[in-house]
Amino acid sequence: MMLKFVLMVTKQGQTRFSHYFESKDLKDRPPLEVDLARKIRLRTADQCSFFDYQDYRIVYRFYHNILIITASDAEENQVTVLEFIQLFMEALHTYFSPVDFSPFCSQTEIDIMYNLDKIHMVLEEIVINGCIVETNITNILEPLTLMDQKR
Repeated sequence: MMLKFVLMVTKQGQTRFSHYFESKDLKDRPPLEVDLARKIRLRTADQCSFFDYQDYRIVYRFYHNILIITASDAEENQVTVLEFIQLFMEALHTYFSPVDFSPFCSQTEIDIMYNLDKIHMVLEEIVINGCIVETNITNILEPLTLMDQKR
């Protein structure tokens, strides 16, 4: 599996988090992110959550007020990418809300804005060079847990 990038975008289209696994010129990123968010917001509820865009296979999923967008190779299995998105969000939810078992709440966007470094760490524990290497949430969160214990 080769992921190209992961984005977290608000319903209003503002990018809150981006992580690129391949080289992409900095000036090309914002127009790409805005265009993708616009295209996804224009899709209807009865359309599937993946489509081809330029050289990418885009897979997305809404979590309360956050839109998670991933781009992968065009040959990539969409269900596998959806499972990755689910794993990523479960890991974040487990870390940021260890006591609260409710679905993602409006706190999610605030957690993203003030903890970008931790979100990058979680993603980098799951994905290395665009390939998924870890799927166990306990193993994914172990470096953050150790870091928190040292504080």
